[in-house]
Amino acid sequence: MARHSVVEEMYVSPAARKILSNGDEPIVEEIEEHAEVEELLQRWEGMHGDDPEFMAVFEQIRDGLLHHIAEEEEPKLFPEMQAALSQEEQEDLGSKITEAKKAGAHQAAPVRPRRPPGDKILGPPVGLMDRMRDLMSGRS
Repeated sequence: MARHSVVEEMYVSPAARKILSNGDEPIVEEIEEHAEVEELLQRWEGMHGDDPEFMAVFEQIRDGLLHHIAEEEEPKLFPEMQAALSQEEQEDLGSKITEAKKAGAHQAAPVRPRRPPGDKILGPPVGLMDRMRDLMSGRS
């Protein structure tokens, strides 16, 4: 989820801001939803299965993600972007997203820039640090 949020905010959000007829409103909401889910993921990551709040936090994460997905796929954000972008622009955006996912952060970060240029500058180093931490801790 963290990697999805980072990459979406780096590439999809700026493209959508240019394309969407209703301006920044849906993008601002998307970024707020990302931040909420990342905060819940950090909280949940520190819990154990026997924690009394474990399932409640999991359900909040699940519900937030399902809501987020439904909003992206409803007849606005992605369909409007697809209609506005040429095939070449879609492929270029897809390539940038794929490369950024390989290099970007994959753990929820407590504080990170959510707008350019900070997101593009800090994404790769944070991703490298995540992978180093995973390697050193034996985490997959």
